[in-house]
Amino acid sequence: KNCARHLDVLRTARNARVTELMAAVGQEAEPMQAADRLMRPRAELIDGVPDIVAGAPYEDVGGVSNGGAAYVFEQDTATGTWSETARLTSPSPQPSDFFGISASLSRDRVVAGAEGALGSGRAFVHERSLGSGWGLEATLAPRNPVAGLTFAQGARILGAPIAVHARPATA
Repeated sequence: KNCARHLDVLRTARNARVTELMAAVGQEAEPMQAADRLMRPRAELIDGVPDIVAGAPYEDVGGVSNGGAAYVFEQDTATGTWSETARLTSPSPQPSDFFGISASLSRDRVVAGAEGALGSGRAFVHERSLGSGWGLEATLAPRNPVAGLTFAQGARILGAPIAVHARPATA
């Protein structure tokens, strides 16, 4: 019951955010197409306050095509209103990084995958600090990077550990 309500709220917030993003770049999109631009949202109930992270890997960042971003939304438990509390990006976005192709949230930490970063992909770990917002905590890279590897196509925080999926380069 709670999950279905959060999913409805997420869809509404996601549709509104995507429509806003599309308008900002001077494009129009059908609501369903616009909603697909934000990837697999993840929800977490943190100390009774629900948070959601959603990746937008196809978003242009600072003039960089498909640099990507991840958005953190928090719900005001008193009013039920959702608001965007953070927009996270790569520290140095490059074309087709696709930052936010995967995103996961756990307490005060977000991991966002950028499968195109530096040719083989990276995962970026951001941490929330009281009073100073979100900051980059770590950059995760494949042990043996090779062109075409899609490291961080999937990334998930599982409590303390972080799991990062990598698909090998194809011949």
